Amino acid sequence: MSVGRLTHHGTIRLGRYAPPLSQWVPAVKQRLWKSMGITLGRELGEQVAEAVAAERIPPPEVVVSIPIHWTRRLLRGIDHSAMLAEEIARIVGVSRSTPLKATIALRQTGSSRDARVGNSDRFLPTRAAAEISGKHVLLVDDVRTTGSTSRAAARALLACGARSMTLAVCAVVDPPRRNSIHASEPLRNVGKF
Repeated sequence: MSVGRLTHHGTIRLGRYAPPLSQWVPAVKQRLWKSMGITLGRELGEQVAEAVAAERIPPPEVVVSIPIHWTRRLLRGIDHSAMLAEEIARIVGVSRSTPLKATIALRQTGSSRDARVGNSDRFLPTRAAAEISGKHVLLVDDVRTTGSTSRAAARALLACGARSMTLAVCAVVDPPRRNSIHASEPLRNVGKF
């Protein structure tokens, strides 16, 4: 898939958004379960390293987390995606950058699909944007629901000069009416964006 000139090299994920991931991931950000955030980041980092070693994705040159607005970070007391990205960057052995900042947007959880898709232009470049110019970016988030957040971030990364990206998420929500299709999906895999 390509967003403008930004080539997307796939999605690394730990599994479907189903138990136990559907219990662990929200607990990291809603209950400040930092040790689980570090554990999930480590597992995801190992998945990325395995995918690079198997030549399924290009080696990331920088790790970037989906930013949250500073008010949400203040209210939650945690930036869960940044925590995941920090651990992944450590495992993979590359630097982490913060080239994007978030504008206020509707909450993803509990919003309709149309409302989530409407949150498309919500990331702005920061002073660190030049750090990703011409690089392959590993973009990190906790859950991919509709893909609208990662598409908005991809557009912003392209505007910052990123060459290509791979998405890394803890879990992916099944599309509507397809829950039974992936019932036997293993916990570790590389999926499509």
